Amino acid sequence: MGGLNTEETESGNCRAHDYYTKAINLQPGDESALLNRAICRVLLRRAQDALEDFEEAVKLSPYSAHIYFNRANLYATLKQYKDAERDYSQALQLMPDDALYYKLRADVRGHLGLIKEAIIDYKTALDIQETE
Repeated sequence: MGGLNTEETESGNCRAHDYYTKAINLQPGDESALLNRAICRVLLRRAQDALEDFEEAVKLSPYSAHIYFNRANLYATLKQYKDAERDYSQALQLMPDDALYYKLRADVRGHLGLIKEAIIDYKTALDIQETE
């Protein structure tokens, strides 16, 4: 979640947020603008607004692993581990060779007490990294 999205104005607002909002107003079906505004809203600690943007982005682009991944990260931060595990799993169905997705799902599964599943995910992440 880096890059231009992290640039903040002196008043504490994410400048990019305004640009993404304008883009969404011009083209409401732009899932990329929705995803990026959601990430800005996470950075601005506006979790509920971010979740609404993620939800709309999923409706527009249900096969985008990046949307599920970013929403899962927010759920994990909010300690909503069941929701995070669901979204990491969905992201992995769409991008099954991503070691980071497995590692983060393992972390969440550990919080849920799913130790065997977490260990399997950690091992899978390591296997993927070794082949890269």
